[in-house]
Amino acid sequence: MAAAGRNEGETPRAAIGFDAATGALHLGATVVDVDTDIAGLPAAFVTDAAQTVEVAGRRVSCRFAETDWRDDAPGENGRRVHLRLRFEDGVWVSAFCVLRGAGAAAHRHWLRRKFGAAEGVAAGCRWGVAEDRSGDCHAFVHNRHWR
Repeated sequence: MAAAGRNEGETPRAAIGFDAATGALHLGATVVDVDTDIAGLPAAFVTDAAQTVEVAGRRVSCRFAETDWRDDAPGENGRRVHLRLRFEDGVWVSAFCVLRGAGAAAHRHWLRRKFGAAEGVAAGCRWGVAEDRSGDCHAFVHNRHWR
């Protein structure tokens, strides 16, 4: 996946972290929080076109922004993480984090390093491990806008 202004082989490196109180995503000094607009994401993110989906019985406009980063947080040794951010009706609601080639146990360990627990709920955040329809594992982080 290549973003405008970035060489094909480059993968941004930064310590990846989350704020359990708000669900905010930290990419080094860059913070993606509940007020971040999809157009305000770092250039490394590639966005897709809006699609209409049904969420909790109502139709919403949904867009995704994706990128690969190397996690330079202590103990991560530049682990490659595919980040997929979900926006509903223009508001960021979730981050899906895929550790390429890793199973559920590795995703749980990664979340323990980020949150101190493999799954949990705080006032502005919920996190855990899930599988997509094809059976691939991912770590998810939902912020207060998630329904």
